[in-house]
Amino acid sequence: MVADGDFPLNEVNRRTREALPLGAAPFTQQIFANGEFIENALAYLTSEGGLIMARNKEVSIRPLDPVRVERERSWWQGLNLLVPVLLVVALGVGHAFWRKRKYARFSKPPEA
Repeated sequence: MVADGDFPLNEVNRRTREALPLGAAPFTQQIFANGEFIENALAYLTSEGGLIMARNKEVSIRPLDPVRVERERSWWQGLNLLVPVLLVVALGVGHAFWRKRKYARFSKPPEA
C-alpha cells in the first residue's frame, strides 16, 4: 500500500542540484527499496495472469433476510439515533467536569 503520490519521486541534493537515487533519504543517508517496490508493483500490475484474474472475478450479492430486516428495523433505527447523541452528551459532561475540576483552584479568592 502506498499512501502518498510522492513515493516514486527522487530527492534532490540542494548543494549540487543533482537527483539522488530513488528511495534515498538525504538527512539520514539511508537508501530504501522504493525502486524495487515500484518495479515489482508494475510487474504485478502488467502481468497477463494478474489482469486475467482481475477480469474473471465474480461478485456474489448476499441479500439480507427481508423478514429479519422488517422485524429488527425499529431496534437498529433507535440504536443508531440514540447512541451518537448519548455519546456526545457523555463527552460534553465529562469535558465540563474536567474543566471545572482543572480551573477550580484558580477561581477561589485568596485567603486573608
